[in-house]
Order: sequence, then C-alpha cells, then structure tokens
Amino acid sequence: MKLLPTLTTLLLALTSTAIASALPPHSDETNSYPSPKYPSPPNKDHHNCLTTEQATSIVATFSSFLTNPNRTATAEIAQALLAEGYVEESDSINYLAGYPLGSQSFTGKEAYISDLSTAPPIPSFETLEILHTCNQIIWRWNIPHLALDKYPVKGIQVLYVNDPKSGQVNKAVLEFSSIAWGGDIGWVCTPPTGKQPVMASWVVDLGEYRCWCGR
Repeated sequence: MKLLPTLTTLLLALTSTAIASALPPHSDETNSYPSPKYPSPPNKDHHNCLTTEQATSIVATFSSFLTNPNRTATAEIAQALLAEGYVEESDSINYLAGYPLGSQSFTGKEAYISDLSTAPPIPSFETLEILHTCNQIIWRWNIPHLALDKYPVKGIQVLYVNDPKSGQVNKAVLEFSSIAWGGDIGWVCTPPTGKQPVMASWVVDLGEYRCWCGR
C-alpha cells in the first residue's frame, strides 16, 4: 500500500501553502518582501530646522534693533523679524515696568514695536553665547554700559522660531539682572538702618528685614 507516502505528500503540500499564505506578498520588481512599517520619529524633517548660521543671523538682527539709534529703521527691522502674534515674557521687565509678575510683558508685534520705537537705544550689546535646537535659540548677552553706567547687565533669552524657513521670531522669554538695570537708571535700594543691603530684583522678606528697590 502507498497510503502513507501519499498522506505525507499531502501534509507537506498543505504546510507549504499555509506558510506561503502567511507571508506578505513580495514585489516582482524588487524580488523582495516589503520592509515593515514603523512610526516615524518626531521632528524627522531636519530640513526645516535652524542652522547655526541662521541662529547667529537672527540674534544679530534682534540685537541690532535694540541698539540702532535710528528708531524708524529699528521699527522696520523689527517688523520683518517678528512674526504676527509675537509675545514676550519677562518678570525682569515686568518688575521694572510695574506689570504683574508672571504676565506677558508684550502681547502682539505692534505693541512691542510701539514701545521699542520710543525707547532710547541701548549703547552697546555683547553676545556671550548662542545655542540652538531645531526651533529655539538660547542667547546669553551682556550690556556693559547703560545710562548711569554703574553696573553691567547680563541676561539670557530664548527666541522661539516656529517656522525656521521663515526666519521669524514668534516668542521671546528672557530674564536679566534687573536690579543692575534699575541702578543704572537711577533706582535706589535702601535697607533699614543697621542692615546690610541685599541686591535683589524683588522685595526681599527675611523676617524683620525688608529691602525696597524703586524709583
């Protein structure tokens, strides 16, 4: 009897068919099976990321409209660099200007440019360091001379560039040594009699000790 070989042959054929049907269809053109699909990592499009040259140029432009004595030209430069809906956040500015801490210092490009065009230019601005990610620029700076020229003012600023291809800044978050700025524009910090002065950009409360810095 040849029943056993026949059953064996049939089982092998069924097994081969099952394996073949379980495999993904292959391409006749490439003679290979398609690659498995994996989720794309975030920010895969590195072609729309800031370059070092672009980050440096944005910082140079931003600092130029802070220092340019021609305030009309300054407004035009700022119009080109800042995106619509530009906002700026800084508790250092808020304290000096008397705005609530934690609030936006400037809301909207026009509000910022309006204030900028009437403010006196900063006499000198030094860039200490520029770092960047795909769409953020971290900028450390120093103002060696300001107004009464009592203290240098150092700060750090983050510029948000939502669309690096546009090169426009959507948001700035910055903090700086506002007590030094205040001293340079005539503010005085006077502690109670017999107490040591504390250099701080806010009201310092240490029990009985309080130091007010103001105009």
